[in-house]
Amino acid sequence: MNSRNINLIKKLFPFFSLFIILIVFTIMRYSMFWSVSNLRAILNNWVPLVIGGAGLIFVNAQGSVDISLGGTLAFSATIAAILSNSLGYLTFIPIAILIGLINGLFIGFVVGYFKVPSIMVSLAMMMSLSAIVAYITGGQSVFISPKLFKLNEISVKLIATLIVLIVTAILFSKTKIGFFSKSIGENEETARYSGVNVVKYKMLAFGISGLLAGLAGTFTSASIGGIIPNMGNMYQLQILMGLFLGGAPVSGGSGTKYYQLVLGSLTLAVLQSGLVLMGTSAAISAIIQGLILLIVVYIGIYSNNKFLALETKRASLESLKE
Repeated sequence: MNSRNINLIKKLFPFFSLFIILIVFTIMRYSMFWSVSNLRAILNNWVPLVIGGAGLIFVNAQGSVDISLGGTLAFSATIAAILSNSLGYLTFIPIAILIGLINGLFIGFVVGYFKVPSIMVSLAMMMSLSAIVAYITGGQSVFISPKLFKLNEISVKLIATLIVLIVTAILFSKTKIGFFSKSIGENEETARYSGVNVVKYKMLAFGISGLLAGLAGTFTSASIGGIIPNMGNMYQLQILMGLFLGGAPVSGGSGTKYYQLVLGSLTLAVLQSGLVLMGTSAAISAIIQGLILLIVVYIGIYSNNKFLALETKRASLESLKE
């Protein structure tokens, strides 16, 4: 098998995975799986995943990781809920977005300027923000204005999600932040010596990630009617899983493509909804999702290594011919 075929398999496998999952659930639960209520459930699962992933993909492309997103989502929504109850419900979204942006910029600054590994900084932030939320709320729910429940309407979610996807797709594919993020992921030192302001673009990437986590927090709050103590738990892990299911490389770089975000988050949303229809327990569902993720990541890494080995061999043969 040549390198071109291996690369093609690597690109098509995430599509094949989604197709197989759809076929399996269609056969086993056809009438229920394609019902309006289940399609609505898939959409409700997909929206926070794809919105959060639309920010995380910039971080992932740089070869970094942001596992603070669950804490950022909960903290942003909590502060926004408390302040908007005094300042007016219209301030809820801008406050949540602003707080998410500030959190992201702070992480990006520490990671870029002090060169602290992103997993350590974002882990510390996740723990700190979750603890602050628990302290502020006292473990009690915080309610939001009923007028904000409109954010849970399907039409509002779809329009907001499409706007986010269009804007971030343009930023990732057509602007410097996307290009330089992938350059940093390929080789940070090379990018720095080439004139890329690494600190600036790390701050921008984490800033976008935090901003969109704050936005996701507004939709999550609207769907449950307020803030609950365990809000945001496992959120960052689900977004990461969505990216990797779509074929995004763990190490980032030029192999990170925007379609991987949309495809992977949709695959995860469909899988989660289908497992609920099957009556699968939470523990078994987590095991199944983990196994599927391991298979997808393994195939991605294996095919990438095989591709690089064949390309190296081809280059060596060509140099010998010369």
